[in-house]
Amino acid sequence: MIMLARLKLLRKPCTNSTKKASGKIGREDFLRQRSFLIWPKEDPKVRGFRNFRAFWVKDNIPNTPNLPNNPEEAANFLLTLCQMETFLLKKQIDSLKEKFIKEGGFSENLLKKRLEYRKR
Repeated sequence: MIMLARLKLLRKPCTNSTKKASGKIGREDFLRQRSFLIWPKEDPKVRGFRNFRAFWVKDNIPNTPNLPNNPEEAANFLLTLCQMETFLLKKQIDSLKEKFIKEGGFSENLLKKRLEYRKR
């Protein structure tokens, strides 16, 4: 029962906190403390986790993955999801930085439009 409660704590959102000590490192420590293996990304089960795709079953009802009953498998599943989320967040941040460099920020573009309007 206690292990289930701890696994539920691992389900918390993995935003930028995954880069902090309490994030990814803490999640890996959860596995190490219980002598669980941290599966490599080439492992067939991890590949299966990574192949999960969300879609809408009905309006406002997405399909959601089921947390495995095996604690080692569940912890590796959650670790994999957090690693994927961290990767995607990094890509999104890099893309936004690039867009800002090329196009400028919202306030900057708004000022340009205002000055153009005033010149008329």
